[in-house]
Amino acid sequence: MEDFQVQPIELSTGSFKVNALRFIPKNPSNQFKAIFTHGYTASKSSILTWGSRFAGTNFETIIFDLPGHYLGSFNEVNDFEEFKTKTPDLFVSAFELFKETPETLILGGHSLGALMSLKALENNFTNTNTLNLCVGLGLGPQDSIHAFDSDFYKKTFAFREQLTSPAIRGETILPWIRDKKSDLSITDKTIHFITGKDDVVVAQDGTERMAEELRSKGNTVTINRPNRMSHHQPDLAGPHLMAYLRENYNL
Repeated sequence: MEDFQVQPIELSTGSFKVNALRFIPKNPSNQFKAIFTHGYTASKSSILTWGSRFAGTNFETIIFDLPGHYLGSFNEVNDFEEFKTKTPDLFVSAFELFKETPETLILGGHSLGALMSLKALENNFTNTNTLNLCVGLGLGPQDSIHAFDSDFYKKTFAFREQLTSPAIRGETILPWIRDKKSDLSITDKTIHFITGKDDVVVAQDGTERMAEELRSKGNTVTINRPNRMSHHQPDLAGPHLMAYLRENYNL
């Protein structure tokens, strides 16, 4: 029998209502509580192992679907501007469900979800001690062709993007993602990146360059580059997330 309960819940902000899962340990620790979301075209099922690992270590955790992602909550995004501005507030909606404020609130996600977790800090959690755990996130290539420009990825992406609302298809959302990664107005935060060496979606030195940009704004940023954790396997990040906490927070 598991040492935690999984509770289906719904989060809302603006016109968005999305499905989420709340992992509630039998003996919760107030050291950490965590909120995570997934990457573009995926769903919360891709990070299910994150919730189970954290809850198995007695940390209450919520994972949620991004709006307009058909593999998760079957709903639509009608306005890209609302998606950009309101999606980060889903972290706030999840946080409000916790009965107590933890010693450290963990925000994070995979790829687009990781970016949204950083964006959530721009206008929220000013009086909360936070830690961001970002998987599969980094800047695009400087002098080489991005993986998305190859014929293989163009064909794959043409299929995958149809799993999202038309308002957040690639031609709209990808330029914004590229620009936002270099335009985050956060400072004095603790951020840990985990990007696989075999992740061909993130540029070879993209995580390192993004980390440097965030450090230049006064943030404390560390990086782990496991050998095997391709971009479509965020579930493999679970052990690395826990290893970081064990090494840095005396678990």
